[in-house]
Amino acid sequence: MNKDELQSLSCKINGGCSRETPKLSEEEIEKLLAEYPLWHRIGKTIITRKFTAKNWQCAADFFSQLSTVAEEEGHHPDFKLTNYREVEVSLSTHAIGALSMYDFILAAKLDKIPVVYSPKWERENIKE
Repeated sequence: MNKDELQSLSCKINGGCSRETPKLSEEEIEKLLAEYPLWHRIGKTIITRKFTAKNWQCAADFFSQLSTVAEEEGHHPDFKLTNYREVEVSLSTHAIGALSMYDFILAAKLDKIPVVYSPKWERENIKE
């Protein structure tokens, strides 16, 4: 399944996250990560996206939209803002202590949120 297909799915399919949520295999995770150039894996249970927004307000606007999407999906990431514009979003399926398809569905939806990046960060990290 590719990123475009995942964007059309919901984290609420099959009733959402539970202890019965299937864990993704290593092979599935690696294949999915290839579709998500802005996301990186931390250990075996987390994917994360970090970027520098243009300013504090642009970062806060992203968090506001992220919160709306996460609540609609019923899948809630950890996120933080440091140094007034450095953003980090981390996804993991807490109910199973692993990565699930829900993490990649939400990552696909979060990647659709428009971000006003720091021009320097954008030049160094966004490949056309």
